[in-house]
Amino acid sequence: TVLVGDIRDYTVLVRTALTEELQRSVGRVFEMLSAAVARLGGSVKEFQGDAILAYWEGDFGGRQAVEACRAALALDALSAQMAADRSVWAPADVPLRMDWALSTGLVLIDSIGRDGPVGLSMMGEPVVRAFRIEKFAGDDTGRIVACRATRELAGDAFRFRDLGERQAKGFDAPDRIYALLGEA
Repeated sequence: TVLVGDIRDYTVLVRTALTEELQRSVGRVFEMLSAAVARLGGSVKEFQGDAILAYWEGDFGGRQAVEACRAALALDALSAQMAADRSVWAPADVPLRMDWALSTGLVLIDSIGRDGPVGLSMMGEPVVRAFRIEKFAGDDTGRIVACRATRELAGDAFRFRDLGERQAKGFDAPDRIYALLGEA
């Protein structure tokens, strides 16, 4: 299960916040989120500008989807705490708000580098889907959205709200998207 967390309105932040102040704040946020991902059983693959990409490995039983949902709720709560802490998030004019997306499915992970791993390569539809459906998260839908597979695997442990079908950029057909509301 792949989890993407994205800082909302980052373009506004880049244009209005002091670059050095913003850079330090984003660094502190991602440092704290990374530590939390590790404590919650996941791995951080990378940071892409204003986004964190993490994943939980598993099998077809779905344990990873349950763990990732639990982590998404915890990380969302942590981001709200960080937003209120000026020692973490300094730009006072633009609050820290994050949106999250979960997508479950087959992902191929490999190390890159001849003389030892330099980085990880992650390929698979769930990675792309997580980045695309994250754009559907917001005040009207909820900060955490999930694909159908995540909801099917974690539906006994968590409450979800059906957001209907949404056409994600780059996909041929709409996906059914769900808001993750909390533990069941």
